[in-house]
Amino acid sequence: MKDEGRDQGNLLFETIKAMDGKLLNMKYHNLRAAESRRVLFGYRDELDLNKHDYDIPEQGQFRVKVIYGKKIEQVEIKQFIEFPVKILKILKADYISYEHKYLNRSQLDNLFNQKGKADDILIVKNGFVTDTSIANICFFDGKDWVTPDTPLLSGTYRRQLLDKKKIVEKTIRLQDINNYKKIAIINALRPMEVVEKLIGL
Repeated sequence: MKDEGRDQGNLLFETIKAMDGKLLNMKYHNLRAAESRRVLFGYRDELDLNKHDYDIPEQGQFRVKVIYGKKIEQVEIKQFIEFPVKILKILKADYISYEHKYLNRSQLDNLFNQKGKADDILIVKNGFVTDTSIANICFFDGKDWVTPDTPLLSGTYRRQLLDKKKIVEKTIRLQDINNYKKIAIINALRPMEVVEKLIGL
């Protein structure tokens, strides 16, 4: 039987934040890895990302990229250098699909290349707000931080914030964006970063 997890097109990855030698939010990274392996490949064995021998420096902030299929195929560890995401360009892409964190990000990369002078893009699919190319999105309505219930990818930090009831899900259409007071991106490496401007609204 062919091991589909070794096919480059089917490989997945997790981007994990490491701070001072410690991997963060591993419960949610393991949950997503388990779900993706089960749905895509039918694997029901446990792949505990904690059990890999990571060579992480004991001081500083690092980006740990774990590439996996049936097993962990490769680990890349780089110092995390944060670049600001202050301007988002709205792009419509009804065709896009990224329900699992595939190593192949060609659709997202193609859209990102259309960002122009913006720092990243905000993708709208069939009229519904989804994600940026690197993060989930949240909107502040004056009382609560709200995240779209139509994400392209359910992020690990997004799931953690939902579980802790620090954000809530809501249907957000393109025309609803002006109803919100603030916008922020969230992902495993960026807890919450406020965006200053949207282009293309």
